[in-house]
Amino acid sequence: MPTAEIIEPNKKAAPKKAAAKKAAPEKEKEVKEENPIPAEAVEEKKEEKAAPEAHNGDDAYVSLRHIDKVYDNNVQAVFDFNLDIKRHEFIVFVGPSGCGKSTTLRMIAGLEDITRGELWIDGEYSNDRTPKDRDIAMVFQSYALYPHMTVYNNMAFGLKIRHLPRAEIDRRVREAAKILQISEYLDRKPKALSGGQRQRVALGRAIVRNAKVFLMDEPLSNLDAKLRVQMRSEIIKLHEALNATTIYVTHDQTEAMTMASRIVVMKLGRVQQVGSPIEIYNKPANLFVATFIGSPAMNVLKATYDKGVINLLGGHKITLGKEFVEAHDAFYAQDVEDCKKEIASIQEKIATLKSTDAALEKELAGLRERLAKAEAALQGPHDIVFGIRPEDINEGKGEGEEYNIRVAVAELLGHEYYVHTDFGGIDLVAKIPLTHEIKIGDTIGVSFNDSKAHIFDPVTEKRIY
Repeated sequence: MPTAEIIEPNKKAAPKKAAAKKAAPEKEKEVKEENPIPAEAVEEKKEEKAAPEAHNGDDAYVSLRHIDKVYDNNVQAVFDFNLDIKRHEFIVFVGPSGCGKSTTLRMIAGLEDITRGELWIDGEYSNDRTPKDRDIAMVFQSYALYPHMTVYNNMAFGLKIRHLPRAEIDRRVREAAKILQISEYLDRKPKALSGGQRQRVALGRAIVRNAKVFLMDEPLSNLDAKLRVQMRSEIIKLHEALNATTIYVTHDQTEAMTMASRIVVMKLGRVQQVGSPIEIYNKPANLFVATFIGSPAMNVLKATYDKGVINLLGGHKITLGKEFVEAHDAFYAQDVEDCKKEIASIQEKIATLKSTDAALEKELAGLRERLAKAEAALQGPHDIVFGIRPEDINEGKGEGEEYNIRVAVAELLGHEYYVHTDFGGIDLVAKIPLTHEIKIGDTIGVSFNDSKAHIFDPVTEKRIY
């Protein structure tokens, strides 16, 4: 139906609407006189509708404050997510599948509703803003290109629907194509491009937006290994060239380590640690972070601690210095204090309820058990978890005791071997430089670089040292 046919009847009805509007103030006045509203109530109503106060973090450009995501079936995907992102940072969310990283990214984009918490983008409260009003650009795992459009039109489409001038659209598309080195492909359609070229087009479509924040959801997962390495460097160069603020999601810890200015490690919807790649690698907050970051993964061995000496399986001993002993005692003294505070808090909740709560009672029992173990750890021998990275195991006698191991598997990577051996029932992996041939069944001597060892509490799985 032509547009004029829809508009015309409304024009005839306009006088009646105008008359109704004219009469409205008088009726409204009568109601107000009959039912006066106290001034305090009006102020209260205004306060309820007002957006929260702006976040005054350290020049945070994107700020997530106590973000929760609960779906309609009461499944909670994200728990109390807090993060301040500075302008021009490259932030990587990393974790196994189902840890909530993509869900968090989609909440920033506006593709998922935020159940609780606050999202601020460039100083503006953004919870209720539509995706198009958040000034973000997103690159998805699938290229999501229009197959019937040329590369040029794929990149220009978003700008056309925003009614930008033709000359401005052309300038932006050609500039992005030059940065991404796809200028010669602008007249081609996606089916005539390789996977890497299609990924560049998807990136180009985001670049032309000149957005405040770039969001990338596992954009390299569909590429082969060689192309992933190439595209990693391309994205880093692009981030620097655009001086952008980028939030990148991946399950690949190598991508996180090589690309990020800061990494956010997630597990089961909770943030485990936030820090620079070197900080997370050298000082993991807990056992999960320690074993997730690093390839091959950190070796984890059961051990006992007694007065500065670690006893490994098979009677091997590692004597640690004064610095470790002090760190050990400080860790468990703090854990005792934390347990006591949490126990008091739960007891207060139970007293307030004046009834038995099974969940709280279970939590209380767990805390009491943890408190007993922490107090015992300050007094005498106790179990610990000993961690050593494969690159911190050396062939021959080093700082510590030398162990003779039988090679179960020897993986040659050109410049080094990944040597697997049975060490007290644990598959121990060592990185051994290629100085001579190592074969299955060989016996070689290795030693641990004790100064690079990591010690974890078996109950909380937190890092002691």
